[in-house]
Amino acid sequence: MIGKDSKRYCADPQAIAAMAHDGLGWGHDLQCGCFRVAQEQTGRPGIGQRLAALIGRK
Repeated sequence: MIGKDSKRYCADPQAIAAMAHDGLGWGHDLQCGCFRVAQEQTGRPGIGQRLAALIGRK
């Protein structure tokens, strides 16, 4: 499973108007000129991978 991390970006009024016109504004705070983009998060390995690495070292 891929973790998601949300990053917030602000855009100029013309870009926000284009997003709203194209229907891309759903779920974003277009009134303040900001929107969020989900990005993949590289984090710690899962519990199974950590246990396998620990057992493999002994």
